Amino acid sequence: MNRLDELKAEIARLQAEAKELEDAECRAINVPHVGKFYRYCESENWYIYTTITSMYDSGTLCGWSFEIDPCAKIAINPAEVLYSMAGYIEITPAQFYKAWHKLQERVAEMGAENATR
Repeated sequence: MNRLDELKAEIARLQAEAKELEDAECRAINVPHVGKFYRYCESENWYIYTTITSMYDSGTLCGWSFEIDPCAKIAINPAEVLYSMAGYIEITPAQFYKAWHKLQERVAEMGAENATR
């Protein structure tokens, strides 16, 4: 093995070690969020609701989210991936499900409106 190959191998080893440390730090920061409910304010009267259901080994958070934007566009993301909870406000499960039921009611209304056409 020549010097260049030795250096490349050392770089790869150090990068792998740094990645392990970064992942451990991310897990330590994010593990308290698993199983909790959050709301993120995009703007006045526009919230994204998210629940964190699990976490990857890397510390990346997984969950699902929904929103109704100011133009009444509905979005549901069944596989939300979050790297940080910055800007998110923890809410109670009751608050989360109240908003979820409101979204479901809106979808039902849309179906009823279209059925009468």
